Amino acid sequence: MFLFILILPIKGFLYYKQLSGLKSYVLGASEAAVMDMASAANSASDFNFSQAQESFNKAGQNFNEVKSEIGLISKFLGVLGSIIPNKDIKMASEADLILKAGALSAEIGSHLSLPLSILNSDNIKIGNLIDNFYLEGTKASEKAEILITTIDKINPDNLPSEYREEFIGLKEKSKIILALLTEFEDILASGRLFLGFENDKRYLLVFQNNTEMRASGGFIGSFAIIDFRNGEIKNIDVPPGGSYDTEGSLFERIIAPEPLHLVNSLWHFWDANWWPDWPTSAKKLMWFYEKSGGSTVDGVISLTPTVLEDILKIVGSVYLDSGFDFVDGSLEINADNFWEITQTFSEQKPLDHPAYFQNPYLRSSSTNASSSHENELIAAPKKIIGCLMDKIIEKISNIKNKDSFFGLIKILDDNFIQKHVLAYFSNEKLQASAVKYGFDGGVKETGRDYLMVVNTNIGGGKSDKKIKEEITHEARLEGNGSIINTVTIKRVHTGKSDEQFSGVKNIDWMRIYVPLGSELISAQGFLPPLARQFEKPDESWKADPDILISEGQASVDVDSGTKKYSEFNKTVFANWSQVAPGETAIIKIKYRLPFRLNVGQVDNLEAKIGDFFNPNIKDVMPYALYVQKQPGSIGSSFKSLFKLPNNYKIIWQYGENMDTTDYSWEASGSLDTDKYWAVIMEVD
Repeated sequence: MFLFILILPIKGFLYYKQLSGLKSYVLGASEAAVMDMASAANSASDFNFSQAQESFNKAGQNFNEVKSEIGLISKFLGVLGSIIPNKDIKMASEADLILKAGALSAEIGSHLSLPLSILNSDNIKIGNLIDNFYLEGTKASEKAEILITTIDKINPDNLPSEYREEFIGLKEKSKIILALLTEFEDILASGRLFLGFENDKRYLLVFQNNTEMRASGGFIGSFAIIDFRNGEIKNIDVPPGGSYDTEGSLFERIIAPEPLHLVNSLWHFWDANWWPDWPTSAKKLMWFYEKSGGSTVDGVISLTPTVLEDILKIVGSVYLDSGFDFVDGSLEINADNFWEITQTFSEQKPLDHPAYFQNPYLRSSSTNASSSHENELIAAPKKIIGCLMDKIIEKISNIKNKDSFFGLIKILDDNFIQKHVLAYFSNEKLQASAVKYGFDGGVKETGRDYLMVVNTNIGGGKSDKKIKEEITHEARLEGNGSIINTVTIKRVHTGKSDEQFSGVKNIDWMRIYVPLGSELISAQGFLPPLARQFEKPDESWKADPDILISEGQASVDVDSGTKKYSEFNKTVFANWSQVAPGETAIIKIKYRLPFRLNVGQVDNLEAKIGDFFNPNIKDVMPYALYVQKQPGSIGSSFKSLFKLPNNYKIIWQYGENMDTTDYSWEASGSLDTDKYWAVIMEVD
């Protein structure tokens, strides 16, 4: 022991001198490693992922070289630093851990850049990208866990004072990185499951035409069956007659929801998306498809024309040159003419139909041959959708430009957020992911104020393309804590009566979803069709159980004819609105919320916020409004007003485009996504 005590300071001095000798080497190699990491980051930002991966690898090698050089020295200095209170020795004793953390960071970057190098190839396949990201992302997550453990071992007190605060921030950021990597890994695992890496997947893909609004997005004129295996589309089948091809094989006779009796009292596949809650509508679509002779599917995915138009903006025009007798031999379809062309073909009527029109994109039917060809297209009006889907998928599969690839990803993300893409899965794990990341299209649960206005076009053509809707929600807080809401909905038909497809009266079954238990005070502006216009169902047909437990239990407001019932843990007010081209309809409903705002109704977070902004410890209470966008809607204009008595004062607020005074808020914007506003008030 005596010899150890005697030798220790001498050995320590020699190591300390050796460290001084290594200083230039260590600093030089470390600087090179840091420069390599910076170079890797720059390469990644320029989408040069192969170069990024090479730079990350070099950085890792440099860190490891330095680490091996000082490994024994840093361990010895760690012992010496506990005896000799020298700040240089203490800092040097942490070098091994610091360099290990640097090497791990470089390895994480390398794992993430490796799969992205696929984007430098001439053949980008999304399935391969997801599979490689999953494998490398898993490795990156493992390294991130080791990184956090390593950083936790570093004593900030041994670092120069000017770096301590930055180091503490680094520790927190590393935990965030791990959380993001874990979430990323979860998304990729779901992506692999969705794309059939584990088992073949078959999905029902429905096209909801949002120019003819239905509760979950639009009228379903076309659909496809799409099969995935190992990340690739193995088959896609688009019935040429669209949704109407399911009619002949449906033997179940189900009474349609009562408003649909305006066009058909017998329920069919194309009208099954009756609810704004996508999981409910998707399950009903699956039921009708299977009962119409279709196969079992693993889920239902919905697209609106908005999605396909946005995709065409990225991939460019597609050209149809076979299967049709086009005027110019081929037909260019792009984002600007997509709707008009597909609508023209989809609405093609037989030659002897009163509404027949000459398709301007096809040669005139002056010969028997062309007449026969035109009749063939009339019998299969949705054929163009199948041909178009094939061309778009081919375009996407051949994307080589990185900007286009990331542009496509951005567009799909935007359309998920705006509910132009919806997904429901029978697999519990996939459905949980859909809910977690917000593309399930479900009616949301909230304990505060809530509003969703749902429009369902029944017999009004494609007139929603010309409807401009303005929604105003005014909440007035009364002295006793109760809240009275007034919702005003202004619908302007900007079309002209001679416009094809859209120049007709908009006939809308409007449902207004509000907090469960809300009490209707008044309703005005509704206009129902004449009773004789509705079909009567056959007495032998069955009632649908999902309709019976909601609309089947409705009561009717005597003064306005408005139906009132409960659905999705909400109260629904439902009635008819009609507006002709060039005219305006204004709907107004007033109702009392089922709860009062009372002092003490705050959770822990709200209490902390209240304490921070309210140092005098006055009584506080919260109010929040969640407004849900109808799936498929292009985006109504929305305004929210909240008015308080004079003895209340807003002390905290949350939400975009929100102006407040002490006694009110006003928020406005386009309802292109769900919106949320909240305030905390103090009470004198």
